[in-house]
Amino acid sequence: MKGNYKRLSIFRLGEDGEWSVIDSILTPTNDTNYYITNLQPYTVNSFRVVAVNAMGASSPSKESYYMVTLREIPTGKPTITTAHNTSATTLHISWRPPHHETIHGEFIGYRISYRPRDHGDEAMKEIYIRDPSVESHNIDHLDTYTQYLVSLQVVNPEGNGPRTTVLVMTDEGEKGNINARKLSQCTNCAVLRNFLSNSLKQGIRMSVTTV
Repeated sequence: MKGNYKRLSIFRLGEDGEWSVIDSILTPTNDTNYYITNLQPYTVNSFRVVAVNAMGASSPSKESYYMVTLREIPTGKPTITTAHNTSATTLHISWRPPHHETIHGEFIGYRISYRPRDHGDEAMKEIYIRDPSVESHNIDHLDTYTQYLVSLQVVNPEGNGPRTTVLVMTDEGEKGNINARKLSQCTNCAVLRNFLSNSLKQGIRMSVTTV
């Protein structure tokens, strides 16, 4: 093609994607190299080039080899669908993964982190699930009747994605049992009444039995 001309780069996403003229790039000069930016991380791309001048456009070039953009840290969050206690020391959570285009790398699995609500990050514990097909997990060996902040993240080789966090509380456990005979023999009933009152305020169920 003679005269002043520019190059129109037409590209497609994926091995079987459509060639996109709408997303094509018209270069400012007829230089034979150009940097294409703002592509999707960890995706397959291929390109064709068309020469353009005042008379029109040439036929497209032969398509390029497939090229893969580099990984990045995930941007997608999993969606926690259920979070509840199953006992006084166990919590259960289930979730849905984020859209695959937000993983930005090989999907390794999930990171679960948790701590009591009234503790700092130094009390944080974590669990890594190395299977991206898993969509639920039980967290065991927790404190009774305690509020926990539970966070979930997706993981790829570059790192962990943003957190989805929920507040969940373990069950209060077995009922307390107060012997009525010992209650009748109490020498400091004011102290016991205060104990019972505070227990009720905290949601601890008490039962009185006779012997």
